[in-house]
Amino acid sequence: MGYVEDGTPCGPNMMCLERRCFPITTFNLSTCPGSSSSHVCSLHGICSNEVKCICDSDYTGKDCSVFDPIVIPTPDGSEIVKDLREFDFYLFAVLSSFPAVQSALRRRDKDLVHLLVPGVLLEVGVGTRDGPLQDLSAGRRELQRGEMPSALLLAGRAHHHAPVHLEVLVLRGRFFVMLACCVVFVLFAARSVVECNPSPGLADVVVDRHFIPQVCAREAKEGDFVRYHYNATFVDGKTFDSSHTKGDPKVGLLGEGRLIAGIDKGLQGMCVNERRTITVPPHLAYGSAGAGEVIPPDTTLVFTIHLLDVWNKADLVATKTISTPKDCKRSVMRTDFVRYHFNGSLYDGTVFDSSYTKKQTHDSLVGEGWLIKGMDEGLMGMCVGEVRHIVVPPFKAYGEKGSGTDIPAQATLVFDVLLVDIHNAKDNLTVENQVLPEPCARKSVSGDYALIGVCIGEKRRVIIPPHLAYGEEGAGGVIPPNAALVFDIHVIDFHNPNDTVAILITHKPEACNETTAENDLVRYHYNCTLVDGTKLFSSHDYESLQDATLGSDKVIDGLDAGLRDMCVGEKRVITVPPHLGHGEKGATGVPGSAVLVFDIELVSFEKGVPPGYLFVWLEESPSDLFDALDVNKNAVVPQEEEADGEDVLVLRHAVGHGEVSQRVPQQQHVGPALQLSEAGCVGQSPFPLVEGVDQLALEGPQDPLKKKPTVSSGYQRGASL
Repeated sequence: MGYVEDGTPCGPNMMCLERRCFPITTFNLSTCPGSSSSHVCSLHGICSNEVKCICDSDYTGKDCSVFDPIVIPTPDGSEIVKDLREFDFYLFAVLSSFPAVQSALRRRDKDLVHLLVPGVLLEVGVGTRDGPLQDLSAGRRELQRGEMPSALLLAGRAHHHAPVHLEVLVLRGRFFVMLACCVVFVLFAARSVVECNPSPGLADVVVDRHFIPQVCAREAKEGDFVRYHYNATFVDGKTFDSSHTKGDPKVGLLGEGRLIAGIDKGLQGMCVNERRTITVPPHLAYGSAGAGEVIPPDTTLVFTIHLLDVWNKADLVATKTISTPKDCKRSVMRTDFVRYHFNGSLYDGTVFDSSYTKKQTHDSLVGEGWLIKGMDEGLMGMCVGEVRHIVVPPFKAYGEKGSGTDIPAQATLVFDVLLVDIHNAKDNLTVENQVLPEPCARKSVSGDYALIGVCIGEKRRVIIPPHLAYGEEGAGGVIPPNAALVFDIHVIDFHNPNDTVAILITHKPEACNETTAENDLVRYHYNCTLVDGTKLFSSHDYESLQDATLGSDKVIDGLDAGLRDMCVGEKRVITVPPHLGHGEKGATGVPGSAVLVFDIELVSFEKGVPPGYLFVWLEESPSDLFDALDVNKNAVVPQEEEADGEDVLVLRHAVGHGEVSQRVPQQQHVGPALQLSEAGCVGQSPFPLVEGVDQLALEGPQDPLKKKPTVSSGYQRGASL
């Protein structure tokens, strides 16, 4: 791969370039579409590494991979269609390096007609369209009167491994003499260069596409700004420049002459995030002048490009809705305050920021300069719950300065946004989806423990803006700052501290001679629920009735009050407010601050023992009961003393917190002590039987109408508490 001497042929499938031999496959010229004589892309484009033609941006034909024939008019008005055939490729490449010729070849205008005659002849004519050029060049005819006197004919015969023969005909004008001389000089110079290898030369840029993204977000075209990283080398691999070394990507404008012609052309059609190698011949790089001491004259350059960004001054903020909620009642408007999650990346996919990483939303005012212009525009019209893809061009983002180390200058930004919240400083509390029960027995008012104006059983959605909720501070780790709160509410019950027990009699028997009162033992069935009907407890779930002694503080105050003044067989619905129930803390199975509803049926009740009495006689009492019990007459009835007789004492007795009424055999009560057994308990007692050996001693006279007995501590085994 070193320098070769002039005239040294290169190996098979190789070509000579700058006195070096390179494989033709390096430039991908041998198999790219073209004419039958392998003119790459018909000289109207560049060949990619996929062996496809990328046509010039100004090409107006149908397909540059198929040769576009040249039409030559004849004197009789007809046209001759000529095809490109065999000719010396380098000869044409050198000639076409003239900008004027190059431009005319692309435009196909009337200033220049070129004809490549099969096999031997290259002819270029300016304004000479009145007769066949080949007749003039071959000497078969002379220029006739009437033909354009300023015409220039340049005919060059070029055969492989043969001297270049030139015929120059100058009719008038010093300009054409000078032009002819220049062309002759260039052609002979080209001959000395290419003679070492008869292979075709590099007439245009060659593109090798290393990586093409599956989704091409955007292709670079003329008029676009591009931002790219590059490594620039000579054909021997020596690096002379690199954006990676400089630390910043290159920014350039396509089609405006701000880049060297080869790079300008090689970048067109490139996708964002694509990687390609562009080989640029000298005449599309720095030409014969080179670039200082870095790039020698007539040097082919190789650029490895990674395209990072493409934008245009005409770009708008691009938005694409990924998903949207079914019901969108409100969308973002100017002066709204929004909370949203986002992932922010550059156009090449490099992530520069994310709210998910920070574990908090981004909160901002819209349309007031808090955000970059592109984000302000991109958020407009979004619904809560919508996911949107927003692409912001650099001039509506951070422009030429960028932002910190994460966002470079002239960077297009891509945001994937999930809108979480919208509110406005003018917002008030909003009530939605209101479902009212029929009828509304009670509506809350100021002073109630409830939302003002709600009915028991009502359902509604309440939306509270941040300034009426927890504001900019939020609440711990649960409610973020600036959060609008949405409450879906089902009103179970509400109450007032002044509420009393509410009693609704649903059934009352016709005969009601006696009603319950304090100290009475009552037996009843009940169902206990919340106001909305949620069942808590029921006596029907047990085998026996529920019983309680009114006024003994064994049931909640509200139920105790509701059970009074009832007749046997009566049914009631008793509503108990929390302060007369289980209060703010609730109880097992009962929520805090719960209003309780009892559905009661009174089955039976027994009148109670007056306060301070152990028992009372239901029938006429003995005249001296104590004397009858005090066998040894020592004013004490110990356990050892017993009394004879089978009399039956009918009494109502009270022991501890329970009261029972029972006719019991006398021998159980006359003797050393008053012995109460389990047989003395009627019905289900809510109090357990205590296993113990303590005694219940009666001291002094036992007639409750005369003397009040005193009770020592303790009670006999089997007694009911």
